Amino acid sequence: MNEIRNELLTIMHMELIKNKEDRQLQLSMLLERFEIDIKRQLEDIQYKEKELLDNLETLKYVREKLEVK
Repeated sequence: MNEIRNELLTIMHMELIKNKEDRQLQLSMLLERFEIDIKRQLEDIQYKEKELLDNLETLKYVREKLEVK
């Protein structure tokens, strides 16, 4: 939630900036932060998927060894 609040405040601040170059710089930084955050979330999802697939393989292995079918 704090991230959303911070982004909203940043957008508001950008609108209040009079200098066009400064505003463009702020916008560029904001968009870069969005990109970094999205990529980080994608990496987290990929890690979680791999972890779940590994757990599924472990379950299959344990099931085989215990001969529970």
